[in-house]
Amino acid sequence: MAAILAGAAACSGLTKLELQPRVFAGDPEADHNVYDDVQESWAEQWGPVAACHSLTGLTSLKELTFSHGSRLVPGDALALTALTGLTRLVLAGAGAGVGDFAATGIASSMRQLRHLDLQECELGDMVCRAAIVQLTQLTELQLEGNRPLAEREFLMLKEMPKMKKLGFECGPQLGVTDGCAAQRAKPDMIAYKELRRAKPDMIASKELRVPPAERAKPDMIAYKELRVDFPPREVHGHIPGVTVGQAFLGRGELAILGLHTQMMRGIMSRKGEPAFAIVMSGGYKDDADTGGTFWYTGQGGQGKNNTQIKDQEYTTPDNAALVQSVSSRAPVRVFRGKVGEAGERLYVYEGLYLVAAHKREPSKDGPQVIKFQMVIKFQMVGVPGHHAVSSTVDFKCLHGAHYQTVLLARAGGGAKPGRKRGRAGEPRLASAGEVAAAIQQRAASGSHGRLVTADVSQGQEKLPIPVWNAVDDDDSILQPMAPPGGSAAAGGAAAAAAGEEDGPEFAYTHDYKFGEEEAKQLAIAAEQAFAASFPGSCGLQYTGKAASSEGNYNEAGLMLATQPCGIMECDEGCACSSHCKFNRVVSDGIRYPLEVFKVSRKVGWGVRCSEDLPIGAFVCCYVGLVITDEWADRLRSEDLYLFDLNHFHLMWDAEAAGEMPDVAMNPRLHALQGELRGKHLVIDAARQGNVGRFLNHSCSPNCLVQTVFAGNARSQLLYYICIVAQQDIPAFTQLTYDYGWTQSSSEQAGDKGDDGLRIRCQCGSAQCRNRLI
Repeated sequence: MAAILAGAAACSGLTKLELQPRVFAGDPEADHNVYDDVQESWAEQWGPVAACHSLTGLTSLKELTFSHGSRLVPGDALALTALTGLTRLVLAGAGAGVGDFAATGIASSMRQLRHLDLQECELGDMVCRAAIVQLTQLTELQLEGNRPLAEREFLMLKEMPKMKKLGFECGPQLGVTDGCAAQRAKPDMIAYKELRRAKPDMIASKELRVPPAERAKPDMIAYKELRVDFPPREVHGHIPGVTVGQAFLGRGELAILGLHTQMMRGIMSRKGEPAFAIVMSGGYKDDADTGGTFWYTGQGGQGKNNTQIKDQEYTTPDNAALVQSVSSRAPVRVFRGKVGEAGERLYVYEGLYLVAAHKREPSKDGPQVIKFQMVIKFQMVGVPGHHAVSSTVDFKCLHGAHYQTVLLARAGGGAKPGRKRGRAGEPRLASAGEVAAAIQQRAASGSHGRLVTADVSQGQEKLPIPVWNAVDDDDSILQPMAPPGGSAAAGGAAAAAAGEEDGPEFAYTHDYKFGEEEAKQLAIAAEQAFAASFPGSCGLQYTGKAASSEGNYNEAGLMLATQPCGIMECDEGCACSSHCKFNRVVSDGIRYPLEVFKVSRKVGWGVRCSEDLPIGAFVCCYVGLVITDEWADRLRSEDLYLFDLNHFHLMWDAEAAGEMPDVAMNPRLHALQGELRGKHLVIDAARQGNVGRFLNHSCSPNCLVQTVFAGNARSQLLYYICIVAQQDIPAFTQLTYDYGWTQSSSEQAGDKGDDGLRIRCQCGSAQCRNRLI
């Protein structure tokens, strides 16, 4: 077997490979024919092989199949995460050689997979399902031979937009094993899932009596077929079995489930009753969706190209229903339309809203239109915990890039299902001792690869940050990565400025250090200017939330929304409002168990979390040596770890050009003047930095960046670059953010930019821009 694996590994150009790795562990003198009729006994004669580690160099591989009967060393399949270009992977029957953890790593790394077979792979708790649903190209998934899927797991898998064939162990009522009685009581939901599971083959069969020309919209076809035998109920409030934040593929799915039964109209209503639901899909230019509070345009009066050609009237049934919603205060289901990664139209359930007011005003096209104000924040009394917001408001920044105000966690906090909870109902975060014990336990089992170091921060962070390698024998994490055309001496100039002639190995630091005196003096001058314009120390007064019912974070420490002008945290002891005590998340340091791990030979190191990260969770900052922009310009041709602190400079330039709406600017944030306006600082993490330097780029990231004023970094020149989860992220999923490269910004300096440095992006996202820097 070793010779076969060595031969396969030597064929670096292979694109398709099928193997049955195993070694005979029985008695070589025995008569093996006696096992011909007893397959289980025969199977026991074969032992496992560490085959996957031998194949990590086959980066051209597109299809890999381990034939049924293969035997892998427990956790060996984790090494396959290096093969990020795979489109087909079959591991059927590999048992403990895969396991839940390796399956999660595989799904997180192989974003191009179209076919994945994990039959009889001992998936246990099925944690991998959360990573699998992120595989937007997947058309076939086989999970037979593992435990039956629960209802919530089936609901996750059904959202996969390109799924054509799904095989799994089915418990009673489509795997409903978690006691969801309300869900089992809905035959329309059950019938819908049966149809969706068979899509698109069933759509094309004779079972659906629909002309071929109409088969382009299977969701609408399914609704036409199912509404005869399973007419959806028209009820106000939540629909049993549907969770806030759940996405649906097409209007037909909403209609089948009774969420929004009007296939072509935005308002679901019945004469004489308050409205049941609305859809925000960008059909009216008079809509003003600013997130928490938004104006929704009424029905009617449109002509071609969504142009308003006549007045809207209160007497139309849909508009009258929304007017009645104001007086009755009956909650309305809200759905926001968006385009998925594969270009599909999705509708996200945003929960229950109240209609607070209505008014009549001129349309942007001229005629009068009716707008209904939908309020979620301060007028949602009576429906706490039954709503969410996922909308964003974009405004232009320099070079056509956009900085977003993104609404993240919900006010009030609360733990996600299954998370540990503290005394006040808040999620209980793991202690340093618990994290250290878990690291040693995993290291002893060997299922997570090799433990390079138990804590790369050497005790500087509140929690240990281990380093894992399940890809190869190269553990050189303590050396800066040599950029193309450069050398491992990248950042040596900054080190020399700090008094080190050749520069040391990479050293961990949990906070900023100054790499040159001029940078330190600029930071001091900028902090004095900032303090003069805003002398207070209360972060909530800076953001205008001192008298508000919510702050910058909820009680669970989750960020509620990003803020273009920066979030300011309170000093210790600040008590200007009841939210001040929660306004020290970044100041308190890393709070989730992060890990550095080898993603693949091509990608290098990355960062993940060993626990689920909820949306709005603070991951870490990006810190290192602070240098001037002039000094950074000398390093740009070879240093890959430079982060420019020029966010506010770009904002001021955009404001001067009239590209910033007034709502985006904070009146307490004053523009720097004189020398300070013409300079900015840069973070160089090549030789000194924290865990943030290991986070990789993705064109479809699961994290975003927020500027935060905290500690000794409180000015427009020196502030913290904070990385925050912009979605719920399953445990052991690689954490990524967008490095922010855009074609226009890079090419304005010339064909190759000022420094001539080009690196091709390898994130594997369907939205990949093909350039990293």
